[in-house]
Amino acid sequence: MRGIAVVIFDCDGVLFDSRRSNTAFYNHIRARFDLSPMNEDEEAFAHMHTADESIRYIFQGTGYEQEAQAYRMEMDYSPFVQDMVPEPHLREVLQTLKPRFGLGVATNRSATISEVLRRHGLEGMFDIVVSSLDVQKPK
Repeated sequence: MRGIAVVIFDCDGVLFDSRRSNTAFYNHIRARFDLSPMNEDEEAFAHMHTADESIRYIFQGTGYEQEAQAYRMEMDYSPFVQDMVPEPHLREVLQTLKPRFGLGVATNRSATISEVLRRHGLEGMFDIVVSSLDVQKPK
């Protein structure tokens, strides 16, 4: 048996506590269509699924699903990155692992992952980053 060669992290809930950021993001989209904020079930769903799946779920039955998807694709996510909180000792853990292992990220995030890593000073820390846009069947 060979030793460990690569350590792969998820973004949301592993590298970052992003629940507040995700909630603010989707509530912003809902507000655009004069809808109330998400309920607890919708927040939990949005925190565990892709943006596409989340919009479908939280806009089901509203008549705004397609418009909400289009708005999501054109809007700037950067105001919500500040609400993402790096997990304690994240940088130290990554710096400890980096010399011995390849590091990767596998995430359901889509186009936002590059901005998240850049804004938190983690750009270049990972050897590979795979988002939901890179695969046919996201996790």
